[in-house]
Amino acid sequence: MKQISAKLLTIVLSLYILSGCALMREQGTEFVGKQAPFARFTLLDGTPVTLTSFRGRKVLIAFWATTCSKSKKTLQKLRDIVASQPKKPNIVVLAASVDRNQNFERVQQKIKELNTSGMQFAFSGNEGDDEAFRAFNGEYIPYFIYIDPRGVVSGMGTRNLEDFFK
Repeated sequence: MKQISAKLLTIVLSLYILSGCALMREQGTEFVGKQAPFARFTLLDGTPVTLTSFRGRKVLIAFWATTCSKSKKTLQKLRDIVASQPKKPNIVVLAASVDRNQNFERVQQKIKELNTSGMQFAFSGNEGDDEAFRAFNGEYIPYFIYIDPRGVVSGMGTRNLEDFFK
C-alpha cells in the first residue's frame, strides 16, 4: 500500500510541475529596493524592448503561461483593473508569456480571448529559460514585478495590483 501511495504522489507531483504552474508565493524579494536587472523582451510583433526603454514610467511585468490556470485568472483580474483605469502614459503593463515556442498560436489565442487594451505582450518561446524570467530569478508563475520610474524594483507578487495604478 505504501508503494502505491508513493507512486501516486510521484505522479501527481510530476503532473503539477509539468503543468507549468505552481503555487503562488513571494519570490525574488531580494530585488525589492534595488535597481532592476537588465531584462530583454520580444513583443508579439517581434519588436525587442528592454526595461531601460521604459525608464521614467512605472512598469508592471506579469510573467504567465497558457498552461497555468492561475495565470489566466490573474491576467483576467489585471485586464479588468487596467480597463477600469484612465489611460496613463506613465504606466507600462507588460505581460510576458513563458510558454514554449510551439505554443505561440495558443498564446495569441489567449490574448485575443482576454480582449485586452492598455497592455503589451511579450513572448520568448523559451519556457523557463526565458531571459527576463531568469533575470528576476523566476521560479513560479504567475509572477509579477513592480518597477518604479527610476528603474528600481518596488514590489513583487500578485497582491495589491490595484495599488500599482495609484
